Amino acid sequence: MTKLWTSTAVCLAFALSFSAPARAAGTEPEVPAATDAKPTECKEADKTKCPPAVAAKPADAPATVDPAKAPDTPKPADPAKPADAAKSADAPKPADAPKPADAPKPADAAKPADPAAAPPAAECKEADKSKCPKIQGFLEKYHAAVALIDAGKYDDALVAMKALDDGTSADVVNYIGYINRKMGKMAQAQMYYEAALHMRPNHRGALEYYGEWYCMMGNVDKARANLATIKTIYGADTKEYVALARMIDETQAKQKS
Repeated sequence: MTKLWTSTAVCLAFALSFSAPARAAGTEPEVPAATDAKPTECKEADKTKCPPAVAAKPADAPATVDPAKAPDTPKPADPAKPADAAKSADAPKPADAPKPADAPKPADAAKPADPAAAPPAAECKEADKSKCPKIQGFLEKYHAAVALIDAGKYDDALVAMKALDDGTSADVVNYIGYINRKMGKMAQAQMYYEAALHMRPNHRGALEYYGEWYCMMGNVDKARANLATIKTIYGADTKEYVALARMIDETQAKQKS
C-alpha cells in the first residue's frame, strides 16, 4: 500500500514539474497575430522542452467573388444601328399633284331689274296731260270700257273698268257703280257712288248717277239735293243736270199715278 502511494506521488510530482512554466505565466500563450512572423527560437538545451512550433497559417486564399456582387462586366457596345433612311437622308417627297383649276363659275343669270331701283320715268311735259303716253294708254282702255257700257255689255264693261281701278280715278269708280246699278246690284252701286264722291265730293257724274239711284229707291228729295248741287256748281245747261232733272220728273209722275 505504501508503494502504491509512493508511485502515485512521484507521478504527480513529475506532472507538476512539466506544467510549471505554463502555470507561472498564468495563461496560455497567445498565437501571434501576424501570420508571416517568424516563430521565436527555442533556447532550451533540451529541445524536448521547447513548445511545439506553431505551424504558419497558410496565406488566405483569395476570396471567391460573389457573382451577384461582382462588378458589372462592361456590356459590349451596341453595334451601330444603320441610320434610318428617312432620317439620314430624307427622301424627297413627291411633289403634290397640282390641283385642277376651279372651273369658272357660270355668269349669274341676269337678275330682273329692281323696280325700286329703276330711274323714275321722265315727267310728261305736255300741257294737255291726256297726250302723255301713260295717260294715252289709260284713256284708250277707259274709252273702250265706256263703249262697252253704251253697248249694254255690262259684264264685259265691269271687267274692263275693274282692270283700270287702282283707287286713284273717281271716274272709273263712278262707272263701276253705274254698271252695278244697271245690273240690279243696288247695294254695290251705292258703295261705289259714295266712294267716288269721297274721292271728289263735287264729281258731276257721281252726283247725277247717285241722284238717279235715289230716284230708283223712291227717295226724290235726296235726288233733288244732288240736282241742286249740280246746278250751283256746273249750271242747269249741263247734260248731268238735264238727265237727273228728267228722271226726277218721271219718278214723281209714277208716284202720282
